[in-house]
Amino acid sequence: GSMSGCTLIDVVNAHQGSIPELIAIHYTTRMLLHLETLHWHGKILHCDIKPDNWVLTSSKTASGTESNSLIVGSDLMLVDFGRAIDLTSVTKDGMDPLETQLLTGSVAAEDMDCVAMREGMPWGTDIDTFGLCASAHVLLYGFHIEI
Repeated sequence: GSMSGCTLIDVVNAHQGSIPELIAIHYTTRMLLHLETLHWHGKILHCDIKPDNWVLTSSKTASGTESNSLIVGSDLMLVDFGRAIDLTSVTKDGMDPLETQLLTGSVAAEDMDCVAMREGMPWGTDIDTFGLCASAHVLLYGFHIEI
């Protein structure tokens, strides 16, 4: 379950800036796994991935009991699907939803536009990839990425 709504921003603030690199790698790996599941299995774009939308959760073992992890709250949960897009609803028959870039315009939160959006080009998974990279940047450096 959730650990009282603690986000990745809260983790960075608790460390008064950047967090230890191994912890940043751990959380970035978890973000990648969650994003892979969301895209490949769910065919969903989140469209609002940022450190505030990653909430720490406690790990569960296969039996459903709390694990004895060295990192408390060692897993993450992605929240706030208010901007999410079901890729199967915007692709044509026979098209792979993850290989297409049919979307245009900006749906991102302020300062979270991916490069394709900034350049007025069609986009797809770019938006979530950018959000994940921006989240990892905050973990490593303690401040938001500027492009």
